[in-house]
Amino acid sequence: MIKHISITLIFLGFLNVGSAQALRFGLKAGAGLSNLDFSSPINPDYPDQVYYAEIWYERKTVFRPAFLVGGVLEYDLTKDFLMSAGLNLTSKFSHVQETSQGNYTRDFRLNLLYVQLPVNIHYRISRFFIGAGGYVGLCVAGKWKLKETFISPNGTFETPDDDKIAFGNNSVNANLKRLDVGVRGELGYGFKTVRLSLAYDHGLTNNLPALNDGMTYDGKLRHRAVYATVTYYWLAKD
Repeated sequence: MIKHISITLIFLGFLNVGSAQALRFGLKAGAGLSNLDFSSPINPDYPDQVYYAEIWYERKTVFRPAFLVGGVLEYDLTKDFLMSAGLNLTSKFSHVQETSQGNYTRDFRLNLLYVQLPVNIHYRISRFFIGAGGYVGLCVAGKWKLKETFISPNGTFETPDDDKIAFGNNSVNANLKRLDVGVRGELGYGFKTVRLSLAYDHGLTNNLPALNDGMTYDGKLRHRAVYATVTYYWLAKD
């Protein structure tokens, strides 16, 4: 029995050495733009902005700066196809401003931080590559800030407020859902140890808490982001 186990371990060792060049580990970093794509029933009192679960949203598509950083693991499936997976830290920002009658302004900012696991299949054409797949994200931190300013003949009055994001599916005691699932597309150009790429994430999950006193809310919130990235690889080959 011990002899059979030893032979198996030796065989696996040779297999790993033989396939080492098919495996690459890299560090990826990038910057881009993210958007909270929000839709809801129209409220005549707030045609452009919507307030739900203590958070303000814009119906207009507004992209805000975002970043991405993390590790990447690649494995060559064939000469032309490879599988890529990673663990990324990504940001999602939102900024809503409203001015009413020239003397009242509302400034709302939402900052979210996600740990994201993307898995893609890439097809290589010479040094160019194109890939598609999906991702699963988990919001690990978030905070909103609100500053309301009122200008009157007696002076300017500011009312700041902020709090951490509460997660759950009931809008009475939660702001957002924690889990995000979506699809990712990526294309780029690779050198021996460096890859340049453009990635696009499109969320499929509705991140809004759906329940409010037993009622289901019709609004939807999905994440979208585009990143320009650079990746440095170890164990890379031509």
